[in-house]
Amino acid sequence: MRAQRAVIPRPRRARAKLTSMAAFVVLAALIPTTASAAGTQEVDAELPYVCALPSGKAPATVRISADFPQRVKADEAFSPTGVTTTVELPAQAVADLTARDAAEVRPVTRLAVGVAQNSATAAATWRGRSEPVALPESGPLTLTTRGDVPSVSGRSDGDLTFTAGALAIDLDLGTADGTETGTGTGTESDSDSDSPSASSTGSASLTVDCAPAEDAPDKRLLATVPVGPDSPGTGGSPSAPAPDGTSSAPESGQRDRQGDRSPRVLENSPGTAADRDVPPCRYDEQHPPMPRSLNAYVTGYANVKKQKGASYLPPSCVLIMDGGEFRWASRVLQLVDDGAVPDAPLIRCEDHLTTLWLLSDSALVDRVAARELAPLDKLTARRRDRLVETLRVHVSTRAPGEQVGEMLGVHAQTVRYRLRTLDTYLGDRLADPDHRFALEVALRALHLRSHHGTE
Repeated sequence: MRAQRAVIPRPRRARAKLTSMAAFVVLAALIPTTASAAGTQEVDAELPYVCALPSGKAPATVRISADFPQRVKADEAFSPTGVTTTVELPAQAVADLTARDAAEVRPVTRLAVGVAQNSATAAATWRGRSEPVALPESGPLTLTTRGDVPSVSGRSDGDLTFTAGALAIDLDLGTADGTETGTGTGTESDSDSDSPSASSTGSASLTVDCAPAEDAPDKRLLATVPVGPDSPGTGGSPSAPAPDGTSSAPESGQRDRQGDRSPRVLENSPGTAADRDVPPCRYDEQHPPMPRSLNAYVTGYANVKKQKGASYLPPSCVLIMDGGEFRWASRVLQLVDDGAVPDAPLIRCEDHLTTLWLLSDSALVDRVAARELAPLDKLTARRRDRLVETLRVHVSTRAPGEQVGEMLGVHAQTVRYRLRTLDTYLGDRLADPDHRFALEVALRALHLRSHHGTE
């Protein structure tokens, strides 16, 4: 378990304030603004696709519906709303899934969308998911998914076009009783072929890759959103989409110039972890659950000030084996604020287990220290502190007077005098193993709590 800290130590209240400010900045960068012009345009496109099923390629129909703003301003971010992807797979797909002993499927769709403006292009991925769908006894299989899509903004005036591209359908297979299916029988191959095909991503999952058919109407155009003032002649000519569903790419010599003009898409680049489905977060034979085990997903956004945007942290599974790791990490960060653990960019809880143990209950430490050091209460505070510090070094190092003196910066004769004084006040406590251990633990804990240092 690891915990991240800032390089420069800050007071605790300042840390909380900075955290709140950072959270506000991230949210402000992610929430799209409202379209400048009232009204929306409803899009309902029906496109032919060809899907690579386990038994071979087959035609499919894909319907994409969404609401787009009528017009936006340059650099005004917006997200299409009500995005719904409906895929109608032929009866051939039902037969392929039934052959794998599947009775239901849970679909997740990933649609590649080309975004273009004035010959500059960008790519986005529209993701959707659905509850499990029962396989019909005959006929086609209809899958409908919904989900949020990335925000987009045009950098200048000119029409912003959205074009449908390749579609991937991830299917989690389930039996009638809700359990996962086995590998089944099919035409899956373990070869490294690059040709589009239905691939298995696990014993109970299947990915079907679909590509737009060559006879798709309107060059697979989904929507056109004008960018700029509401006056004639401000729109630029939209870029023609390439055959693979994305807008035509510029020549290599133009890429650097295009970088500052391409539409902004607030999502990770294709092929990163964000494009994958959320990983399973459950215990198995290699990680069996325990009475206090926990599991959780971790995700979020990291503000990237230099790029004036935010970086998406894809969901990751955290298996907390005994329920203590998260509690320990939180406690270590608190001890950093208290000065008991040194601040650093990266803090490993494993390096501070003794400190965690000694300072797990501050009230109990105070109680033990008060009981064991009670005979010194009659002394002045200054003298008592000097004797307690000498006692701490003595019991923790078992070193002779000369070495203890070097550690404390005093003469060895002064150390011996203090030890005789402690023997007078504490008597048999220093000779009793239980009292000596309690004294050492309490003194170590008090020292850690009051000093900024390492164990």
